[in-house]
Amino acid sequence: MIAFPLYSILFFYIFFLAFFCIFAAIDFYHILISASFTIATFTVTLFTVVIAALSVYGTMYLLQGTDWHQSITVFNAVWFSYQ
Repeated sequence: MIAFPLYSILFFYIFFLAFFCIFAAIDFYHILISASFTIATFTVTLFTVVIAALSVYGTMYLLQGTDWHQSITVFNAVWFSYQ
């Protein structure tokens, strides 16, 4: 049987959040350096930050009652045997 704990999925989520934060920082730095303070850049940046914040909040709200020590079975040989 191949199984892994549910909390290992959190590592992928944390990696994604770190990746997103790095690119958001690069975006903000680019806006500051290029001095492109327009209503379009403000709107797109604000929209991106709001959607990201709502996604993180929604994830925390929906997953607050999750048992992270539960195992996920990926493969079990019993599934393919006759009984």
